[in-house]
Amino acid sequence: MTKQEFITWAKSKGYTDSGRGSKNIRLISPDTQTSFRISKIAVRYEVKVKDVGWTRLQSNYLKNLSVGENGKLKGLKR
Repeated sequence: MTKQEFITWAKSKGYTDSGRGSKNIRLISPDTQTSFRISKIAVRYEVKVKDVGWTRLQSNYLKNLSVGENGKLKGLKR
């Protein structure tokens, strides 16, 4: 999976760009307080924790990710 394919998939699931101009892109879901932080080669799935900030739940390299027939993301690992 390429970085652009992942961004397209995440936006189709309701994630929006945080708008911060860093080298990593953060796509945030306002409904669930979760986000995907996307670097050049990897993706981190994170949850917002009160008084702590963003905490990683799962991650993997973009090359190991895919979208299944049901439209769900496959390949993220703890």
